[in-house]
Amino acid sequence: MSIFKKARKKLEVHLTRLGLVVFPRLPRKMILALARMTGYCAFLLARGQRMITMANLELAFGGRKTFAEKKRIAIRSFQIMALVFIDFLWFSRHTRERVREYVIMDESVPRNMPPPPAVVVTAHFGNWELMSRAFTAHDYRHVAIAAPLANPEVEAMFSAFRAAGDAEIVPMRGSLRAIRDGLLVAILLDQNTKPENGGTFVDFFGLPCPMSTIAAVLAERKNVPIVPVFCRSQRDGYYTFYTLEQFGNLPAAGSADFAQRVTQQIAATFQREIEKHPEQWVWMYKRWKHVKPDWTAGGYPWYAKPLKKT
Repeated sequence: MSIFKKARKKLEVHLTRLGLVVFPRLPRKMILALARMTGYCAFLLARGQRMITMANLELAFGGRKTFAEKKRIAIRSFQIMALVFIDFLWFSRHTRERVREYVIMDESVPRNMPPPPAVVVTAHFGNWELMSRAFTAHDYRHVAIAAPLANPEVEAMFSAFRAAGDAEIVPMRGSLRAIRDGLLVAILLDQNTKPENGGTFVDFFGLPCPMSTIAAVLAERKNVPIVPVFCRSQRDGYYTFYTLEQFGNLPAAGSADFAQRVTQQIAATFQREIEKHPEQWVWMYKRWKHVKPDWTAGGYPWYAKPLKKT
């Protein structure tokens, strides 16, 4: 590891520790002001992330939105992302009370949430980190599937915070056990998962990109429903925790294309929700990083590279 990377990891640890001491004691209005300022500054200063964001917005909306509209979406997306991180720290104090006050459970949750076991899927939309807290605060027994962070020390602090909310965080391989135990399994699915790692290419805003098939695999193997869930950020510092209807018209179990069709259905649902609330999604992520094999690179963002066949 280079000296620069070591120094950066140490800085991340110290900043996180400082944040855990300072941010939870600040009033909510100051937290919102800090998130707006931090997000705006990040948009101006983080040139690489800004370029990725604007390229992704161009891919998704093209001529349907003006440049000014895309820029406003981008800035607001940066601000919401800043709030996600700051709120991760702020909600570490008086957690249950703050979650119950600031995360408003929409009536759709009790209406659409099936009895466990079930799979709930979400995207990097609004404050996905608070969803597990909201489940716990409203007595929904669940586990959350999460990949570890690159910095082990920061990961340890984040894991301790998540576990303090009575939510078990497990790797992907723990999902089958959770279903057998009669729990809800919450999974973030809008990430690049290569086919050799259990992904499949799905259409997302008109271009193929890889997505994990784990939700479809669980639904098929264990005959459990899949429900999309979101935690939308509001400008007043509150969040709306809501669900859509569980997926229906699933292909017959054992069908050769079961995983492909179900995963595509999830991707289409994510796209519709992002189109309704585009500022809520993390546009600075290289979502179209991998060009599908045997697919022309035309239309892909500048950062995309062909995915080699395995």
